[in-house]
Amino acid sequence: MTQPTDAAARFLQLHRPGQPLLLPNPWDIGSARVLAIGGVTAERLGRCGELGFDGAAVMGAVWNGPDPVRAFAGILSASEKLGATCHAA
Repeated sequence: MTQPTDAAARFLQLHRPGQPLLLPNPWDIGSARVLAIGGVTAERLGRCGELGFDGAAVMGAVWNGPDPVRAFAGILSASEKLGATCHAA
């Protein structure tokens, strides 16, 4: 299992000013995925998988809370429990 501190450090490496995080083109049929967005938390991530989403955008849940590292760790843990059902992005 990934340690929350390792995952948080990796997460922060992906988000640096002047170095944007590049994502696949959502209009490219070969890489298009359906993502849940808005209000997704660690507690709600499982429901996203049940509803058939390929993944979920969780930036608000991470950055808007009082402890972003703890929030990210919770989402990472929830995502790992779901396996391939639904992934947090």
